[in-house]
Amino acid sequence: MSRSATTGLKKKLLSFSGDAGTPARVVVEDRLERAALGEHAQTATPERNTREESERKPRLKAGLLCARILAIHNTMNEEKHYLSKEKHAELTEELALLKGTKRKEIAEQLEYAKSLGDLSENAEYQEARENQAAVEDRIGKLEQILKHAVITKDHHAGMVEIGSHVTVQKEGSKEKESYAIVGSEEADIAEKKLSNESPLGRALLAKKKGDSVVVVTPRGKVTYVILDIA
Repeated sequence: MSRSATTGLKKKLLSFSGDAGTPARVVVEDRLERAALGEHAQTATPERNTREESERKPRLKAGLLCARILAIHNTMNEEKHYLSKEKHAELTEELALLKGTKRKEIAEQLEYAKSLGDLSENAEYQEARENQAAVEDRIGKLEQILKHAVITKDHHAGMVEIGSHVTVQKEGSKEKESYAIVGSEEADIAEKKLSNESPLGRALLAKKKGDSVVVVTPRGKVTYVILDIA
């Protein structure tokens, strides 16, 4: 590696100040280390080379693993969220409330708690901080959901889709059960709203009237027959 290329890598490494262990920094460090090994190849012994290589591999492997984890995390964040128009409006209203009124209320709580002094033993301050964390967490979640929201449209009665109302019958049972297939945010088994990500909901998708689906449960496999789609 040329001297100018090595200098460029060193400058790039300095830009990662405070980011030790990140995938990008690990890769840059590895390239610099390879360059250094090349410059001292004539004086290096086989034993030293083996030792340095064994020390380098775990760090590089850890960096690549972190990169894969980050990629999976980003993919999960971009996952589609299926919502009805009503649910989309409800979540939009909730987000506006949290970012406006709720944030203001918590800011006032924090200011009041600070005025009481001695934050280390201030129960009001600790409670306000916990409320603030919960609100910000919910805001972040709602922003992700709405950013990747897909509004469910009219569906075809000939095939199970998100938004379908499906009537099924468990094999060996005379009882019929009806469910609305919805996105995970709207799922509520008490109201017979079945998430498209649940085992049964996932199995029913794209199936037609008369089809059978098999769902694996903790008690074993259960077969359902689709009686009707609306």
